[in-house]
Amino acid sequence: MPPLTQGPARRSLSGLLVKSILIVAWTVGLLISLVQVAYDLHQVRQLPADNLATVRGMTQEPLDASVYGMDQARVADMLAGLLTLPYIREARVVLDDGSVLAEATGPKRTHGQPWLNDLLFGPARQYMWSIHSPPGREFQWLGEIHITYDTHAEANAFLARAGAILVGTMFYALVLAALLLLTYDRVLRRPLVNIIQSIQSADVDRPESARLAVPAGHEMTEIGQLAAIANQHLGSIDRLLTQLREAEQRLNDYSDQLEVTVAERTRELSLSLEQLQNARDQLINNERLASLGTLVAGVAHEVNTPLGIAVTAASVVSEALDSIRDHFQADSLTRETFSALMREAHEGQLIVVGNLSRAAKLVRDFKQAAANQADETLCEYDIAQTTRALIASLHPETKKIPVAPHFEGPVSLKGMGYPGVLMQVLTNLIMNSVRHAFEGVAKPLIAIELREAHGQVELIYRDNGMGVPAALHNRIFEPLFTTRRGRGGTGLGLNIVYNLVTQKMAGQLDFWSAPQRGVTFRLRFALKQAWDQHDAPEGLKPDVVVSV
Repeated sequence: MPPLTQGPARRSLSGLLVKSILIVAWTVGLLISLVQVAYDLHQVRQLPADNLATVRGMTQEPLDASVYGMDQARVADMLAGLLTLPYIREARVVLDDGSVLAEATGPKRTHGQPWLNDLLFGPARQYMWSIHSPPGREFQWLGEIHITYDTHAEANAFLARAGAILVGTMFYALVLAALLLLTYDRVLRRPLVNIIQSIQSADVDRPESARLAVPAGHEMTEIGQLAAIANQHLGSIDRLLTQLREAEQRLNDYSDQLEVTVAERTRELSLSLEQLQNARDQLINNERLASLGTLVAGVAHEVNTPLGIAVTAASVVSEALDSIRDHFQADSLTRETFSALMREAHEGQLIVVGNLSRAAKLVRDFKQAAANQADETLCEYDIAQTTRALIASLHPETKKIPVAPHFEGPVSLKGMGYPGVLMQVLTNLIMNSVRHAFEGVAKPLIAIELREAHGQVELIYRDNGMGVPAALHNRIFEPLFTTRRGRGGTGLGLNIVYNLVTQKMAGQLDFWSAPQRGVTFRLRFALKQAWDQHDAPEGLKPDVVVSV
């Protein structure tokens, strides 16, 4: 085997060290510079008040005397003298009657960036102090002096100092980084390069002859320890290589045997999976047929009631018509008798028509529910109308509690999917509540809410029954799990709901419950379903979320 070769390091320690030193040095220097600049800025911002105090001390008495004597020429000379100061742009003396005695205006000084000056110190400032009679005279207020203070000169000086501080700090950091880099290159990088070259030149086919040279002067340092430890490892490589070859041969033998075993187990698992799938489909069909059987028996009993009333009302109508005929043949039919018998016949007719219409509606709802449950064809259907029809068809079962499921949703909601699957899901949920939820509940309640948003249908099912203990939340969807075995519970209802929603409808099922607070199921599925679970591409099969 040829000696190990390796190109230059992708990230140099020298570069990393230079960057680190520059960042640290520049950061510390920048912080110190910012403190200095901030302190200088604070001092500069105090200068206008200090300068104006000095100017006032120098000019107050001469100005008072000149204004008192109305010496306009002298006042003008004094104002012109003030303009020689770099920070005074304009000065004006205003008498007590509002007239201007004298004023002087200098050129506007703009240096550097005026917007930056205004940002740091603000625009030109206005100052004013009173002018009164000189000392020794009776006090008299004579007027005011108005001065416009220009901050640009002070701002430029401050910015120049700030720039010098920052440049000096950065230069200091650069020099410090260069000195540290030279020290690092001599003390650390060169010995490390020698170690790396020694490792690259080692012949791994003869590890017993490979040894790393310890750099001079580093016998007692970490670099010397690194070389010594590397030499110890090189001495043990030969033994490890032998063990590795033996282990590789054993692994190859075991891999060949494992492939045969895996193939046999795969065939067995495929057969078991197919059997389980067939059993699951059979259980779903059995549960659907059981639901239809219950539905047929309930609807038959429910239809008997309006039909019986209609038969009774029809007999009343027949008797009224017979009475009319008898009175007519006996020539004893009076207006009053005829009106009473016709009113009786009309009332009976209304009862017959109303109850026959009620029976017809029950039959229609049952027909739609039965047809939908028996059909798993992908088709366009009205989700809201299908839900209402199912609720109506289950009335024979829900009235036994009694509970009247309340539906809230749009009048019509067209979708593409499997109406039979949705009917089976809702049937199982409602029958689960009817059979298990309302024992000891004074006012049973079932509420179904349907809404659509962004191409998704959300159906929320609630009851106010006994609820499910928290310890059982993770088991309610398990097949054959029930707390009422021997009392009508099979443990298949919610498992079928789980499989239909997550596989056939490619949707998501959420669940909440608490003891004595009922249960809440939330179904979410696509408004336009295009495939069932077996045709869905890998990665698009949804997860089931069971929330507590």
